[in-house]
Amino acid sequence: MFFTREDILKIQSELARLGVKDSQFKDAHTPLDNNDLMVLSQGGRNVKIRIQDFLEQLHLLSSDDFINITTKFDAPHLTLEEAIQILPSKVRKVGLTITFQNISGDWEIWQFTGKSIYQFNEVSAWDNCKVSVNSIAVPDEEDLTMETIGTRTVSKFKDKQYEPESFSGMGRVYLRKNVTKVQDPDTKQTKTVNLLTQKMLGKENTVYIIQYDYDLNGQTITVPSGCVLDFQGGSFNNGTIKGTTTKVKCSDNYELFKVGITIQGSWEIPDIYDTWFEYTPNSAANELITNMFNLTDDSFFSNVHFDRIIEYKLELRATGRVDLGTVVRPNYFKLYGETYDDHKIITNISSNTNIIVNSTIKLNPTNRGYYVMFFIHEKDNVTIQGNGIISGDAHEHIYDTMFN
Repeated sequence: MFFTREDILKIQSELARLGVKDSQFKDAHTPLDNNDLMVLSQGGRNVKIRIQDFLEQLHLLSSDDFINITTKFDAPHLTLEEAIQILPSKVRKVGLTITFQNISGDWEIWQFTGKSIYQFNEVSAWDNCKVSVNSIAVPDEEDLTMETIGTRTVSKFKDKQYEPESFSGMGRVYLRKNVTKVQDPDTKQTKTVNLLTQKMLGKENTVYIIQYDYDLNGQTITVPSGCVLDFQGGSFNNGTIKGTTTKVKCSDNYELFKVGITIQGSWEIPDIYDTWFEYTPNSAANELITNMFNLTDDSFFSNVHFDRIIEYKLELRATGRVDLGTVVRPNYFKLYGETYDDHKIITNISSNTNIIVNSTIKLNPTNRGYYVMFFIHEKDNVTIQGNGIISGDAHEHIYDTMFN
C-alpha cells in the first residue's frame, strides 16, 4: 500500500487533532480509592498497580521503626507470637517496635530487644513497653513538681508559697544544696562549702526544711518573721543565726548548731536541748551554754534540758586575785559587770525559763577568781529542777548542789 503526500498530511492532521499532552490529562477524582489504579514503569514495561498495593510495598521498602500490625495487615485479635509471624523478613530489625490489638481487643506495644535478628521469633526477646496513662506517676504540683535540669526532667519536692487567701497554711521550702567556692573571712583562703545565704531564707511564715550541713561563712543570717526551722539531718556552722519569733523543730536531738555558730534574736521554743549543740571541752562549753539560753525569750516559756555531762575549765589571765568572799557569793548579780569580766562565765537567763539538769554541769576554775555559770537576777518564773548536779567552787569552798 502506498500513501500519497496528501494522505500523509491528512493522517498527521487527524493525529494532532486527537492527541493529548501529559499536562492535558483529565484531573483525577479525589479522594483516591485504595482500588484505584496507577501506572509505573517496571522492568522497562508500563504496568498497572492498585494504590493500596503500591503504598504497602512502599512501606515495606521504608522499613519503619514502628509498625501497627493490626491496621497494616488487617489482622486484629492477635497473640504476640502471631503478630511476630506476620512481619515480613524485610521489616525485621533490632529495635523494631510493634503495636497490635490483642485477643481481648486491647492494644499492646512491644519492642524487639534481642541482640540479633536470629532471635526475632523468640518471645523472650521482646519487651512489653506499653504503659497505661492512668498508671503514670504524675506530680500533683502540691507536694511534688517536675523540673528540667539540663537535658533531664526530674521530680522533686515542691516549695509551697504562703498564701493565706487560698488557705495555704504556712509556706514550705526545702533548702537545697548550694556548694560553692568562697573566701574565708578570717584566713582569706578560698574554700568550697555548702553555703547558706540570706536569699535562701527569704520568706516569712514559712517552714524551712534543713536536710544538709550548711556553712554561713561568717555571715549573719536573719530568719524572717513567723518561720520554723525544721531540722531533718542538717545543721548550721560558722556564723550567726538571728531569730525573729522563730520556732525550731527537730525529730531527733542531734547537733543542729556546730561550734562556731552564734545564736541571736527572738525565739519561741518550748524545749531546748544541750544535745542540739556541738560540744567539745573548754572553749565550746561556754559557747554551748550561752547559745542555749539565747534561744530563750522573756515572752515565751522554755524548758532548757541539760542531758549531757559538761565540764569546763578556764585559765585566767594574771590580773591578780579578786577576793569576793562570802559577801558576793549569795549575790551573783554583783558579778555582772566589767570589774570581774575576766573571772566569770555568765549566761543571762530569760524569764519564764525552767532549767532541767539531768547530768553533771561542772565548773573547774583556778584559784584566781570567781565563776558563775547562770546569772539570774530580777527575772520571773525561773526554776531549776532535775536529778543532775551543778558543781563549782566559791572562795576555796567546794560545794555540790543537787536539784530534786
